[in-house]
Amino acid sequence: MDSLLLRSYAQQNKYAESYEKREATTLSKEEEDEACLVAMAIATGNAAFKVFKAVIELGVLDIMKNARLSTYMSATEIASHLPTTNLDAASMLERMLCHLAGYSLLAYSRRTLLDGQVERLYGLTRVTKHLTNYRDGLSFAPLFILVQDKVFGEG
Repeated sequence: MDSLLLRSYAQQNKYAESYEKREATTLSKEEEDEACLVAMAIATGNAAFKVFKAVIELGVLDIMKNARLSTYMSATEIASHLPTTNLDAASMLERMLCHLAGYSLLAYSRRTLLDGQVERLYGLTRVTKHLTNYRDGLSFAPLFILVQDKVFGEG
């Protein structure tokens, strides 16, 4: 996971150079979103592991794998499969998924809805597929949960 942070710092340097060269111009919406995700990743450091642990414990990755509606799903579509009555579940999940997409732990795309609004879509990556019941019930998710456990970390 340290390589994710190194990639994040490399992206930060890329954006810093790009920004210096184009300081008189404005970034596109996609460039601004991507830069924001990198900044958030750097600012939060270890938070990605905690968010990722919550996503695994909620079963989000398995929902994404098993839904088979499409390769990508919106937070609203995923939240509809969660056993919750929390009306804010989709928006909370959106923030979590966006955070993980900033670390390239989830694939990210967009689609324009009929009313003109843009909706973010998330999909599994080669890495996250191994944290679902990927092959014959084999998953690295229990190992990830164990390593992230407070008792395991302090022991």
